[in-house]
Amino acid sequence: MRNLFISFSFLLCWCAPAWAQISPNNLMLFTTDLNGGQEVPAINTDARGIATLLLSEDRTAMHLHAVFSGLSGPITGCHIHDAAAGTNGPVLIDVTSKVEGNSLTAHLAVTPGFLAKALKNGLYLNVHTAANPSGEIRGQLEIRTELQYAALLLGSKEVPPVATNASGVGYVVVTPGYSILRYVFAINGLSGPITGAHIHDGAAGVSGPVIAALATGLPNILVGELQLTSLPPDFLPKLESGQLYVNVHTAANPNGEVRGQLTYNGPIAFETFLNGDQRVPPLATSGNGVGLAYLSPNLDSISYMVAINGMTATGVSFNSGAAGTNGPALLNLTAAAQPNLYVGKSLIGANTLTDMLKGKFYLNATSAAQPNGEIRGQFTSILRRVYAFDLCGEQEVPPTNSTAKGAAYIAANYLNTHLEYRFIASGLSGPATGAHIHDGAFGASGPVYISLFNPNPVGSGQFQITGNDILKLESGNTYLNIHTSTHPNGEIRGQVLRKLSCSENTTTLEPLLDNITIVPNPTFNQAVLTFETLKACQARVLLADLTGRILYQMSDNYAQGHHIINLDLRQTPPGMYFIQVLPENRAGGLVYKLVKGE
Repeated sequence: MRNLFISFSFLLCWCAPAWAQISPNNLMLFTTDLNGGQEVPAINTDARGIATLLLSEDRTAMHLHAVFSGLSGPITGCHIHDAAAGTNGPVLIDVTSKVEGNSLTAHLAVTPGFLAKALKNGLYLNVHTAANPSGEIRGQLEIRTELQYAALLLGSKEVPPVATNASGVGYVVVTPGYSILRYVFAINGLSGPITGAHIHDGAAGVSGPVIAALATGLPNILVGELQLTSLPPDFLPKLESGQLYVNVHTAANPNGEVRGQLTYNGPIAFETFLNGDQRVPPLATSGNGVGLAYLSPNLDSISYMVAINGMTATGVSFNSGAAGTNGPALLNLTAAAQPNLYVGKSLIGANTLTDMLKGKFYLNATSAAQPNGEIRGQFTSILRRVYAFDLCGEQEVPPTNSTAKGAAYIAANYLNTHLEYRFIASGLSGPATGAHIHDGAFGASGPVYISLFNPNPVGSGQFQITGNDILKLESGNTYLNIHTSTHPNGEIRGQVLRKLSCSENTTTLEPLLDNITIVPNPTFNQAVLTFETLKACQARVLLADLTGRILYQMSDNYAQGHHIINLDLRQTPPGMYFIQVLPENRAGGLVYKLVKGE
């Protein structure tokens, strides 16, 4: 019963206060775990790699980062290839020049057709060595998203067909790696109350046995969760292949009045639940509905299905506007033959898609009594909330001299209830003795927040979270720290962000800062910090103690040239400190030791 209440409270916007402060998932992250087993033919090697490919908000640029471990020798080639898993294909993008040692950092333009291939799992990253010129390790690029299987329920799909004006729309969502399947369906126009609703085993046009019962919540609304462990072992393969259907029964039609085949419609999908509470201002009404939409592989058109329940809709439209705001109608949806059902497809522009991914898009359903809208529902993408970042010794506080490197990603599901992580550490001084997510801002140390599995060289896992955990991750004030015997406080660490914070390959990054000095040093009351900016930039100046606690910080815009900052240390206790000058929007920075005398 608790699971059902959670689903209702989300659908009806009885969300925890923390959730309302969290921005929607709107970035596409492709990841891969490279190994020899994915090569064709397979290579017997313990070498591994983790790569992240994060797209910009407008999907015109992408940022590729990877770290590799255990290769037989230096990298002789590194490419993104065009082919599905289990097959070899031609080079699409050559990133060999962006490799430095055992890591890769490349900032690339998104070329035409790239996303269409990537969204179909049709691209892989391949790493070549002299011993394995065709590739030593490879990995297929996969987007971090949930999997939506949608169904349009009609009487004509029953076996044999049923003459009815009833219809329904809904979906089941699976989060890869987790054991919970959630579902939402809205049915309208039935001949009577629902007497049963199930997921059945059977292809289109074929009747099959019941696999799982679906719970009825509000009138003619099916909502709840299923534990995959309670379903047959072949449930997911059959779901993926379109071999399952949803059937809704009534007293007049005990074998089923409406039915619909569950179909996967692609990785970029949206969902919403419509009600009066989301109107601006809210409206008391018995009307509600379920809407879903999904994008074509080229991201240039959107298909939709909407079912309205508890009212007579006079129209449904896509409107532009964030939650809590009203906006203009951009597209009137196409009404189906059945009442309160809207099904169709429309072209979509790049800017509109960006707004959709940012949660600035809603469905609006009008009625004769409420011509401006009786119910509405904010569209939300089922992309996972993602963080992709790097790890290095220079992010430790104080910095270490370790040459080890790491790559990591964290992904939370759409409802912010589960989180997965995967990271690699290459070149550590010894076996990892600990790995944690810590609570601490960039340049500061903090307590352990979450313990993780140690990397060897890859660490991965998953666990339950709450909206408050997401708020902490979204703040940017957490970091992943990997400990070794040589560096018990941490050998390499990485701030949990959607960007890289370590110094990038010298071949791809121009330094912004140079020539830091502090005089006098040691000092007693006053010191003068000088540094040069090679280009105009925004930067932070931090004073931190040996534990990483920030005692002083300031941020300013610095023109190109020489800069002088007077430091007043009269209230600072004697001891050793670190002065850091950090660019706000670029990786790397300057660090200098400062001693305050008695």
